[in-house]
Amino acid sequence: MVRGVCVYHSREQTEAALRDLLTQTCDELGVPVPDDDRWVLDDSQFGDGYGIPSEAGLRQIRRLATTTGIALDPVYTAKAYAAIPSDPELRRRTVFMHTGGGPSLFAYRNDLV
Repeated sequence: MVRGVCVYHSREQTEAALRDLLTQTCDELGVPVPDDDRWVLDDSQFGDGYGIPSEAGLRQIRRLATTTGIALDPVYTAKAYAAIPSDPELRRRTVFMHTGGGPSLFAYRNDLV
């Protein structure tokens, strides 16, 4: 199961864009479009919108920075990390792809202190 976290657009907009991209890609490759049950979109951390840090995301930034030294950016990765299910069984099976974003920490420094 692939879980996508909506941080830029609503779940509906993200789902429409994902479906379109998936259909185009599968058509190009000549393979069938997979069923929707292989992925789920989570908008629980969308908060007040794109570019606006969520409280849960800010908590995860502080927690991960103090316990592991890993920096999450407030716009993307902190919101995505905050969406990881709290169920220990699900967390055990989670692969989190951290793709960067460190420079944006400076733009949100007042939110982080």
